[in-house]
Amino acid sequence: MDPPTASSKPTSSKSTTPSTGSRAGKAYLVCATILCSLGLLETTGYCRSNSRLQIPSVFKLEDTNSSRYHTAPGPSSGTATSSSQGTSYWTPPLSDFEFCESHNFIPIKDDEELETTQTARPRFSMQPSDFAPQSTKICSTTQQVKDAIRYGLRVFDDPSIQTPLQKRYAGANYTPSKFLYHDCDLPMLPPPQLCDTINQFSKIIYQGDSLSRHAHYGLMMALSNDLIRGSAIQACQCDGQFSNNDKCITGLHYKANAKPYQYHVCSHLPLDNQVEVTFNINRLQKGVYKLNQDSNEIIDCSQPDQKPVLLILQGGVQLGYNGMAVYDTQVQPFFRDPVIQTCIQHQKFYLIFCLSSQQAPFYDEMYPAQTRNQTAIFDQEMERQFTKHYIRNAHFIHWANFTEGVQWTDGFHLAAQGNYFKSAHTFHLANAILQEKLALKHPEFTPAKKSE
Repeated sequence: MDPPTASSKPTSSKSTTPSTGSRAGKAYLVCATILCSLGLLETTGYCRSNSRLQIPSVFKLEDTNSSRYHTAPGPSSGTATSSSQGTSYWTPPLSDFEFCESHNFIPIKDDEELETTQTARPRFSMQPSDFAPQSTKICSTTQQVKDAIRYGLRVFDDPSIQTPLQKRYAGANYTPSKFLYHDCDLPMLPPPQLCDTINQFSKIIYQGDSLSRHAHYGLMMALSNDLIRGSAIQACQCDGQFSNNDKCITGLHYKANAKPYQYHVCSHLPLDNQVEVTFNINRLQKGVYKLNQDSNEIIDCSQPDQKPVLLILQGGVQLGYNGMAVYDTQVQPFFRDPVIQTCIQHQKFYLIFCLSSQQAPFYDEMYPAQTRNQTAIFDQEMERQFTKHYIRNAHFIHWANFTEGVQWTDGFHLAAQGNYFKSAHTFHLANAILQEKLALKHPEFTPAKKSE
């Protein structure tokens, strides 16, 4: 399939606005920026093409995404879309899909100037149909959520794609696909409900490598209801937000440690009781994240009103997929943190371990430790390590089937669809384990049950 040839930036007619250097020009910029924040210039494309503009703090809204979704049938907020069966379901703004289909652009990792690359303009990885209901049975228990992801299968728009190898090459060739869950459905939560889900925790820690960073971006994209630049990486848009190009990794608006209001999302949550979300990169010399060191508030799980802590762990690449080494350097150090020990004692510490994602087949020879067979061995070893150390209620997500044939940005890092739904599924699981009170149990810190 020939990639779209549209420009990577929104097109517009010749500008007739006053010069930004003049007094009138400066006044125009302020007024236009305020209108952008209110959503009143959304249809013109002006706001997106001028995203560098800063909203004066006196005019800044608590939640700039409030105008981005509309009332739909039922309790959800979002764009009402009908399935082939006539059922209404929520999707992000349809205008975002249209924009990204025309302006999708994935910068190559080593490009110094994003505008110079003309070869990576595939179809946008997300489609409104990705959000269509698959079943009337909704996954509600922890085991149902895990099985829906682990045993689900990816299907492709091209029906001739059937074998595992064909599927893997399809993802590398940007072939559109959809993941079908096993046995029950995992519907995507609209932003307000996703906000409520994450706010059941006081602290969420993403500890991992670039795959975890992209999962963090996926969460921000879902919370902001913005598929174009919702990850807060302003230099890159659509699938390009998940490129490993240096300019797409960090940005002016990205914060590795922040609460929702600092991204102007989740405006209905009280400011004094919002969850704090942190991303900490796996670096051996840096160590794992330590609670209460770089935080906006102090976590004390001994307090009755303290909400629990959620750790989302992922790793293996930097340590050659050695399960023992990953456990010793990226898992065990968390259990040495006195703050986490207290949370474990009071059953307020939850752990989700994200197991391996799949890479494109052309990487197998270059990175043999990351092939499907080898990562399957690593996944089994990670589960054994937790069992060996008598750690109970560590929850594992098996991503192999979900990422088999998913669209990548470079053969290893997932495009928008993969990261958006990875994030959503992680919090479906987080909600389930919280409702079932499946907090992590450690032999040294979990109080023994009193005999009857």
